[in-house]
Amino acid sequence: MDNFSALNEQDRKEILESISKCSVEELFTQIPSLARLKEINLLDGLSEMQTQKTIKNLADKNISNYTYFIGAG
Repeated sequence: MDNFSALNEQDRKEILESISKCSVEELFTQIPSLARLKEINLLDGLSEMQTQKTIKNLADKNISNYTYFIGAG
């Protein structure tokens, strides 16, 4: 169930070498340091199945008082 594979260190190194950069930080040297994001606090990631379950649980909280006549002409 691995639909997404993050880069490992070897992948990162090869990509940086291919664009003649020594580090990821070097990619952002043209952005003034005051404008750069210093830290980002993200929650731990969820698996695809956990995400689907979370979204379904949220959707189940939706309440609709509409009457539907789908297929009734």
